[in-house]
Amino acid sequence: MEQNEIRKVIFEKRKQWSDEQIKIKSRKLFENLKKFLEDRGINLLEQEIFLYASYRHEADTWEFLGECLKKKIPVALPKIAEDRKHLDFYYIASEEDLERGFMGIMEPKTDCRPADYAEGAEHRMILVPGVAFDHHCNRIGYGKGYYDRYLASHDFAVKAALGFEFQI
Repeated sequence: MEQNEIRKVIFEKRKQWSDEQIKIKSRKLFENLKKFLEDRGINLLEQEIFLYASYRHEADTWEFLGECLKKKIPVALPKIAEDRKHLDFYYIASEEDLERGFMGIMEPKTDCRPADYAEGAEHRMILVPGVAFDHHCNRIGYGKGYYDRYLASHDFAVKAALGFEFQI
């Protein structure tokens, strides 16, 4: 299948799940992620987390985001640049720091502090969205290449994507 065909199939499958099913399955994904990290000696509370704001039946990140903010874990979310050619991450302190941005996705407001990359890659993790994944850790995104370009130029101790069974 071509990438656009795969996207179409996955989008149709995502539409079939209710919001409640997405929330329940997403909680399980985050439980599995936490266990995966713990098994490798990575303490989530010691990480700086670069996270996406889920929308359109993606693996739901909102509950996890709230948990991180409550525990004062540094969290950065992406914002598409005005030129629409790249994305940058900005730290947020609460959900009030977010507003609707590109494609209606929640993004940090313009007065949020840009993410700092000078040091600390060994304590930084990123969770990226994706449409589909294979068993070799390759992902198909939405087709604009924002995350591919971003990941190629930034270091993270952990790079992960969250996906449901039907996305593999």
